[in-house]
Amino acid sequence: MISSALVAGRYELIDDPLRGSMGEVYRAYDTHLDREVAVKVIHRDLLGGDLETELVRRFRREARLTAKAAHPGVPAVYDVGVDRDRHYVVMELIHGATLRDLLDELQPLPIAWVTFIAAQICAVLARTHELALIHRDLKPDNVMICADGTVKVIDFGVAILADAGPSSRLTPVGATAGDTRYQAPERLLGIATPQSDLFSLGRVIQDMLRDHVDAPAEHVMLSGELTRRQPELRPGNATEVFHRLEPLLGALPPLPGFVTRRQERSLRLYEQTLPFLSNAVTARKAPAAPSGPETGPRQHRVRAEKYADAGQFGRALRILESAIELADRQHDQAAVADLRRDLAAVLVRSGDSRQAVDACGKAVDAIAGRIAATHPAMAALRLAKARSHVAIGEIPEACATYQALIDDFAAAGLVLPEAVEARMESAALLAVQGEVARAVALVNLLIKESHPAVDPARANGLLAAMRELMHDAEVQASRSDGC
Repeated sequence: MISSALVAGRYELIDDPLRGSMGEVYRAYDTHLDREVAVKVIHRDLLGGDLETELVRRFRREARLTAKAAHPGVPAVYDVGVDRDRHYVVMELIHGATLRDLLDELQPLPIAWVTFIAAQICAVLARTHELALIHRDLKPDNVMICADGTVKVIDFGVAILADAGPSSRLTPVGATAGDTRYQAPERLLGIATPQSDLFSLGRVIQDMLRDHVDAPAEHVMLSGELTRRQPELRPGNATEVFHRLEPLLGALPPLPGFVTRRQERSLRLYEQTLPFLSNAVTARKAPAAPSGPETGPRQHRVRAEKYADAGQFGRALRILESAIELADRQHDQAAVADLRRDLAAVLVRSGDSRQAVDACGKAVDAIAGRIAATHPAMAALRLAKARSHVAIGEIPEACATYQALIDDFAAAGLVLPEAVEARMESAALLAVQGEVARAVALVNLLIKESHPAVDPARANGLLAAMRELMHDAEVQASRSDGC
């Protein structure tokens, strides 16, 4: 009975699973290291069909980036693998209660705890956003309060279902994954940025302020700014929000039944999260010199591709960075161009959108003049750069990149799939910025042109989402006028 429940011949599943956004989560026992762990197994009903490979890739990406976060507010990742066609990830087992449990039992929540919890969530988001890992389902159910008062943000699984940018195929436009109350308006358009998580944080703060007759003006104002409809009107990033909360921290009163350890310990643990804010952006290590016998750029590219295909992106990047340095010293600009294009592709595949923006830009510069600005290879790089801008919340930069590509296609008189994709995604971003009527007109024009690259279902889904955004904005405006 026990052996049949072992995963990978090592993890003994103890209880019935809880169903998460991406898979079943079990409490389990690690028979090798004598400790309890959590084991997440991908939903069987999500496997099969055309999207299985993509789904598995994103499942492993979540595990890799969560492990890379190395933050006390993110459950540690211990292992990942496949057992009898079941994809699994083994994580730290969190003991505590959800913020939802706390709010159901204790209202109003002391303001000191509202501030303390919100600040810790900011510390987590500051780190995960630097890795381009957007939660997409931040809500009280996914915030754990441990016995020492520290916070853990759990279940980044929706990040896989949505992935980055408006081109996702796993979560259709208008069919967002997660709890809609906590989702930013742009999620209807299939777009998620760091500011989308900040919107969710604002909703969580509002929940914590519930039943406070005289909630502090600073908290009310901050939650209002975080939940503005347009992402560019929200605070810039989680670090900025953290620094606004920091002066509001106060002595923490007891929370019987939830926080059972000394408050001083909680405060010390809280302070330990601060270095992650200043160190959130870590410089990539200098590339190591190629080892072994001298090889040419082609061999380096083949080796890097094999590592990338195996999900070993760090190794692939080190090979390519080293090869670029070597080719640069040898003034082999053709090799540099090819290697930079490969480097950008690996960074995009790895989900490192912040580094990908820079790499795509350098690759475009390296191949400019060698091929036309509308060549499919060049267009793919420019699209990847625009999508990477979106992933890290740089909406104006993304719009400018899309528009430059659209203008180049128009000047060349070309209507290629890449041009259609750029126009569709650009329209979605216009709607995010509040120019919904203009965005609707652009999508209608695409539909009218009847280009084979236009997916009618996707275009109509985008239109429906835009109209819903427009309706919501009108309702909110009428409520404001009524006040």
